[in-house]
Amino acid sequence: MKKIYLIGGTMGVGKTSVCQYLKKELSNCVFLDGDWCWDSFPFVVNEETKTMVIDNIVYLLNNFIHCSAYEHILFCWVMHEQSIIDMIIKKLDIRDCDVCSYSLIADESCLKERLEKDIEEGKRSEDILERSLERLPLYEKLSTIKIDTSHKSLSMIADEIIQKANHVMIRLYREEDLTDVAVLFYECVHTVNAKDYTQEQLDAWADGKIDLEKWNQSFLKHISYVALKDGKIVGFGDIDPSGYLDRLYVHKDYQHQKIATLLCQRLERSVHVPKIVVHASITARPFFEKRGYHIIKKQQVERKKILLTNYVMEKLMF
Repeated sequence: MKKIYLIGGTMGVGKTSVCQYLKKELSNCVFLDGDWCWDSFPFVVNEETKTMVIDNIVYLLNNFIHCSAYEHILFCWVMHEQSIIDMIIKKLDIRDCDVCSYSLIADESCLKERLEKDIEEGKRSEDILERSLERLPLYEKLSTIKIDTSHKSLSMIADEIIQKANHVMIRLYREEDLTDVAVLFYECVHTVNAKDYTQEQLDAWADGKIDLEKWNQSFLKHISYVALKDGKIVGFGDIDPSGYLDRLYVHKDYQHQKIATLLCQRLERSVHVPKIVVHASITARPFFEKRGYHIIKKQQVERKKILLTNYVMEKLMF
C-alpha cells in the first residue's frame, strides 16, 4: 500500500527542508511542493487561480499514485484551512493508499528567528514575518497530526513523522523486554535470513538457547532501543559507545515498515563518533548500503564450528 504524506505549515516552519530530508530516508519516494504548482508573477489570488492550483496539485499527485515506481509520496504546502486539505484528499485516487496528514508548528520565537535569518540572507521579503505569525494559530484547529519543529534537527522531525505514520514508538530497552527480544531474534533469523543462509547456518546463528543474563548485561552497557507497535515489541537494536552497532532485528511479521530505519536512525544519533561500524549479514547488507555504509571487507565468522558470511561495514559520520 502506498503512503501519502500531506505536510502543511506556515511559511518558514521547515516544510520543504523536512520533505527534502524525508525523500532520502523513505524508499522509492517522490516529493511535490505545492508552491511549484503556482509560481507566477504577478502572483494573482482569485477563485480561478485557486481552482487552478488545486487542479495542478491533484493531477501531479494522482500521476505519482498511479506510477508503480513510487511507494512513498510527499506533498507540502501551506494548507492553513481544513477545506484545502479535504479538497485535495477528495480528488485523489486513494483506494490503495494510506494518507497521513501533518501540520508542522513552532513556537513564535523560534519561527521569528528562522524568518529573520531568511530575510537577512535575502531569501524572503520582510512582509513574510507578520503573515506567517498570523497564520500560525490556525494549524492548531486542523484535523492533522501536529509536529512541533521548535529547536529540532531535520532528522529528529523526520524521525517523528515516520514514527507517527507507521504508528511506531521507539524507547530505551528495559530488562523486562528481554524475553520478547530473545524470541524476536530467533524467529527473525530463522525466517528473514533463511533466504541467504542454510538451515545449518541458521541453527548455529540462533539455536534458541541465548545466555539471557549475558544479553541483558550487554544491552544495559550499550545504548539499546526497542520499537513498539500497538504495544508489541517489533524490533530492537543496540550500539556501544565506540560506535559499534551490535544488533538490529525486526519482527518477521513487521518487515518493510521502516522499523529498522527508525531504530538505526536513533542508534546513529545516540553516539558522537567519527564512524559507525556494523557486521552486516548478507540479508542486511542492502539496508546498510542504502543508509550510506560501505563495505570494508567480506568475512567468514565461526559459530559452533559453522562458517557464516557477513560484511564489515562502516559509515562516516563527520
